[in-house]
Amino acid sequence: MTTELVIKKTIGWMFLSIGIIIIGYIAITTMDYFTGVYQFPEIFASSVEAPVVSGSSDDMNSLVQSMLADQMSSFISKDSITLLLNMSAWSLFAFFMVYLGGKVFELGLKAIKD
Repeated sequence: MTTELVIKKTIGWMFLSIGIIIIGYIAITTMDYFTGVYQFPEIFASSVEAPVVSGSSDDMNSLVQSMLADQMSSFISKDSITLLLNMSAWSLFAFFMVYLGGKVFELGLKAIKD
């Protein structure tokens, strides 16, 4: 075995193990997030809006807006929307990282085979 072949196979094994570590870490972290062990990373945050003060001519309009806001908040809370957005963002990131780990693993396999 030449020195070049030994170095190539060593780098291949390193890439193989790095790919497995990336995929395993993301899988365990995702499981912890979805089972409730940890909170999802907060990328999106809900903000509390200040009530809008309008003139007396828009009393009916402001009354309808406040009634709609009350009904919508009882139907879907702002916290559940931000949680869904944070879950979606994490899922997208986890998919990208698993894909990356798979490609690194594939590079390692190619290096070992040659």
